[in-house]
Amino acid sequence: MTTAQKKSKPILKEVPDLVCDASTKQTYTKGKFLGKGGFARCYELTNNKTKIVYAGKVVSKTLLIKKHQRDKMKQEVQIQKMLSHPNVVKMEGFFER
Repeated sequence: MTTAQKKSKPILKEVPDLVCDASTKQTYTKGKFLGKGGFARCYELTNNKTKIVYAGKVVSKTLLIKKHQRDKMKQEVQIQKMLSHPNVVKMEGFFER
């Protein structure tokens, strides 16, 4: 086994059934699990006020401890905000909890 193979993957905390954006006071109900990647999970999130359903990418802050990890996440957000194409998911917004 290589050193990379020996490293265990970080455990992602369970996402609560109700997620709140503290800055806007909007609440979202977690729906079905859509998939996962190296450091995030995706769920259906329904805005409880508007009933609009979003695909929400949930990233654990425990995986963003190092500066380069936070920088990579910020870069991903910036790139996603700039993209506009019919075959690419549009970023509607983001928040921390």
